[in-house]
Formats: sequence, structure tokens, C-alpha cells
Amino acid sequence: IDGLCIKCPPEKTAIARKGLDGVLIEPPLLTTCRDRPISKDLYELETLFGPKLNFVLPHSNGVPFSFLAKVISKHTGAAVQTCEMRYTVVVKQCRRYKPKNRDLKAICNLGNIWGSRCTFHCRNGGYLTQPNSFVECSEDEIWEGEEPYCTFNDVSDDYAADASDGHTLSGTDCQLDIPPANGRFACDLKDTDNGDDAELTIPNGTACQVKCDEGHDIPEHLQPAAFFGCVDGQWNNTMRPFCYKSSTINVGGNNQRRRGYG
Repeated sequence: IDGLCIKCPPEKTAIARKGLDGVLIEPPLLTTCRDRPISKDLYELETLFGPKLNFVLPHSNGVPFSFLAKVISKHTGAAVQTCEMRYTVVVKQCRRYKPKNRDLKAICNLGNIWGSRCTFHCRNGGYLTQPNSFVECSEDEIWEGEEPYCTFNDVSDDYAADASDGHTLSGTDCQLDIPPANGRFACDLKDTDNGDDAELTIPNGTACQVKCDEGHDIPEHLQPAAFFGCVDGQWNNTMRPFCYKSSTINVGGNNQRRRGYG
């Protein structure tokens, strides 16, 4: 390009931070083929989310995400080159937690990812010997902490099962989430007995999908995270795909019918 050799960014591996099941990626800087930095005043790499916006990638499950980006000339505003962006996203996670004591039921706030914390209550009308006990998934991908024990008498710790008041929030319901910008949730609601609280909670077993407003779409690499559900009081993923305005990629003056976002 005008005597300048521009190198596309190499494939990268990103590790999610504690408590997150995705990563926020900054658009990489361009370099020459001799690894010298290129000024943003000359050329800039524009991802499918725009030249300045960071973008979110969920867990890649070992298979890299791959999508196109374009090199923009700041002098002409035209796309002069395309690059294939490849990212492997690693989310540290423990095995699904199963209580050793069959009298216990565990509720984990973030599933089994790093930083998820599981608390306990007793089945069958028991109560906990240590009510504030918990285990947590560590950075080393092992559960750390101690399980409590259950004792049985007339007092029960199984509040979710024992609650009979129609206005009491069930321990298996999920809190209603805020929809993404330019989008909404479509849920297959299950029957609920929560009365007035039904507008604020989603019943256990409900399956939901992110749907975008007209003129907006979910990027292909985020589409698997568009489906989520309420499982035992927790959403089974915390990613909420964003809805981006649809566009096309124009490379070297040729309008290619590829779906882009920006």
C-alpha cells in the first residue's frame, strides 16, 4: 500500500478475569511487516464494531473466533486491506460443583467459572450447622472452602421449599435482567405463583433469547450466547450479546456483501 507493507495482527489468546465468562478486547494497533508501529494518523484497523469501540468475546471452548477487519486510510477514508482476526478466549472454570453431603443443596451464583461462589441449604427439613458457609471456584480451577452439615429437627433451613406465601420470592427464580441497547428479550415463560413479584422475576426453567431491533443484528461469533435460561435461580450464562447496527464491508472500492457491524 503506497510502498508500505502492513502486517495483520497475529492470533491472540485472552484469559477472562475473575467473575467473567468473556473478555473485553481493545482494537489492536497496526504494525509494518518489520514490526514497526504505524501511526493512527495514517492507517487504522476497524473491526466489525468500529475503529474505536472495544468489543466483547465469550468463551471460545478451544475454537478461535475468526472475523474480518479492515485497514482504513485516514487520508482517503477508504478500506485498503482486510485482515482476519483470530482470538482464543479462555475462561477458567471448575468442574460442576456437587455437594458431598446428599442432604445439601448448592446454589452457585456464577455457575462454575472462576470466582463463582456456592452457598448451601438443607433438603428434607434440615438446617445448617454453619449457615454462612460457602465454596468458591479458585484461579487454579478447584473448589475451595468447606461444606457445612445438616441437622434435623423442627427448624428448617430450606426456606425456598418451605415458603408458602404467594408473595415470597422462590429460591429457584431468576432476577429480571436489563435488555441490551437496541434489543429485547424473548422468553418462553413458565407458570409462576409469585403473584405481584412475577413482573420482577423469571421462573426456573424459562428459556430466553436476545432479539435485536430492526436494522440491528448480533455478530455471528456472539450468537451462541444469545440463548440463555434460568436454572435453579441463576442464569446459565452471564453474557448478554450486544445488538449492532448492520453495515457492509467496502474493500478497495468493491462493495462486498459481507455482514459488518458498527
